[in-house]
Amino acid sequence: MPWSGGSFTRTNGVNTGATLWAQDRDDGTKILATRHDTNDQDMADGINSTLEKSGSNAATGNLDIGSNRITLVADGTAKTDVATVNQIQSNGPAFQATDTGTANTYVIALTPAITAYAAGQRITFKAGAASTTASTLNVNTLGAKALKKLHDQDIASGDIETGSIVTAVYDGTNFQVTSQLASSSTTSPGGSDTQVQYNSSSAFAGSAHFTFDGTSATVANPLFLPDGSASAPALSNTGDTNTGLYWPGADQLGLTTAGAAGLLIDATGAVTKPLQPCVIAKNDSNRNNVTGDGTYYTTLYPTEIIDRNADFNGGTGTFTAPVTGVYSVSGYIYAYGIVAATNNWQIDVVTSNRTHSGIVYFATMDVSPTEIASPYAILLDMDASDTAYVNLRVNNGSKVVDYASNSAISFALIA
Repeated sequence: MPWSGGSFTRTNGVNTGATLWAQDRDDGTKILATRHDTNDQDMADGINSTLEKSGSNAATGNLDIGSNRITLVADGTAKTDVATVNQIQSNGPAFQATDTGTANTYVIALTPAITAYAAGQRITFKAGAASTTASTLNVNTLGAKALKKLHDQDIASGDIETGSIVTAVYDGTNFQVTSQLASSSTTSPGGSDTQVQYNSSSAFAGSAHFTFDGTSATVANPLFLPDGSASAPALSNTGDTNTGLYWPGADQLGLTTAGAAGLLIDATGAVTKPLQPCVIAKNDSNRNNVTGDGTYYTTLYPTEIIDRNADFNGGTGTFTAPVTGVYSVSGYIYAYGIVAATNNWQIDVVTSNRTHSGIVYFATMDVSPTEIASPYAILLDMDASDTAYVNLRVNNGSKVVDYASNSAISFALIA
């Protein structure tokens, strides 16, 4: 073998090296045809193992050029050609062609041509027409594929302008446009303030729809938001995302706090407050001999009809204010067992900060009926966590007055 380890060594079959014929002479060997044939064939084999400069043969293995450069290489024209530095600098392999199609239907022919689409292919072309609606790209007649912006949205009117350079990457289904589209132009608008604007036009003309001057923002046109919900309002604060405004239905507006609807306005302008403190409760049974001898009896209302925020304890008849405000308390007390000796009747509302004594008071009574139903109402100034309850006191008689089952009470925050 003439080549070994990258070096060519002469041999005649017996002796080797640069002095093989001198070695024959010194050995006393005469000229032999077999040795000459072996040497000449060895040289022919060595020449056949080299690359011929005109390109008439091909390498049979990888070529190691020892960190040297291949110089004076022509630009590649086939997919299997080596690209030159000139082609890479001019983006030749990536910039393919000028569009020859029509508006919204872009067609290009690559040189060298691709034979199939493959995910990850990056295509750059010069648009021959502006887009007016959803658009496609057809490369080397392989079939039209949708052009998409923002990953999955159709191209719209004005996104691609005539003469613009468009770069798109094939994702296996569509071409995703990665170059800037005309509709997202950030050309500075006129005016003394710095403006940030988005509209359907590629140019800033007239007043900006949205202007930010570095301190405050101005919206010149209606701001459209999604409906949102009580738990995820459409307009909220970044630090409190479950409190804000939402639209529960057509011609309705809602205000939510902590993810729960706090105020609703319907199409007629009617306002409801689903979380407004409100209690309606009633006594569930007759309670005998509770007063009549001057005893203060705390009226009970175990049956709760409404207790909006669980602020009322019907078993003790006690309401607890959830927030500071003005509360209305009203109701009626029905009692029977009134006797002839009874000469006064008194209803008190007792709160944490004061007692409203004698909001209903009869100094003398017509005792011919043995039953009495007494309505009452009062406004209370209560702080958060203050309590309120209602006492009944009947005096100057024995303890024979009964508290009737149809008595009722209500509490509500009004201001």
